[in-house]
Amino acid sequence: LRAIGGGELTFKSKPEAIAAAKDAFTDWMDGSQVDIDVPEPDWSVDHAVEKYLEMAERRCDDEEDRFGAATLDAQTTHLNLICDMQLGGLRLGKRWVKNLNIDLMVDFLWPKLKRGRGSITAMNYYIDFQQFLNYCVIRGQLKSNVARDARLKENGDHRVMLPSKQDKSIENLEKSIGRITPETILRIFQHTAPQHRMKLKFAIETGLRAGEQVALRVYDK
Repeated sequence: LRAIGGGELTFKSKPEAIAAAKDAFTDWMDGSQVDIDVPEPDWSVDHAVEKYLEMAERRCDDEEDRFGAATLDAQTTHLNLICDMQLGGLRLGKRWVKNLNIDLMVDFLWPKLKRGRGSITAMNYYIDFQQFLNYCVIRGQLKSNVARDARLKENGDHRVMLPSKQDKSIENLEKSIGRITPETILRIFQHTAPQHRMKLKFAIETGLRAGEQVALRVYDK
């Protein structure tokens, strides 16, 4: 007789329990109580992520939904990593979704995501988690999206501060800049005529484009 997600039913006496069992089986057999609203059990973060990714896979298979395989792969990686994060010796994935709160986002999740990652990468993880929590709110597992609430200015200094567009541009620029090792530079020098080595060194040290170097003139006060 235990409802899905509910606790054990208790009775004052055995005859009362037997009578309740008979009534329940009668209702089950004739379908007279199919309209009973059975509360959905509480989800762990692990279970919620599993349900969310199932939904995301359906979106990915839907040609009319602009949700690609790359997005699904990224969200799967991000959410699984977040589930594996340790908080007080317990995986975040083992916690109940209903117990997630703003303090957890501000004091634990966001600092943990930033550790060892660029600010933009950390933001991508956080935004995916925020989107996942929207699903939890829709499914009634959470009253409000605490990841979104943690970013509100009304929280003052105690909030998640995501990087700005300017920070993103700078980080993207840094990623796009070519890298060259000292060993490669040495090999280039060895294959450069002596009279051109100063120009090569100047180009490496300043990072100026070829046209900018040619346009330079000796300063004459």
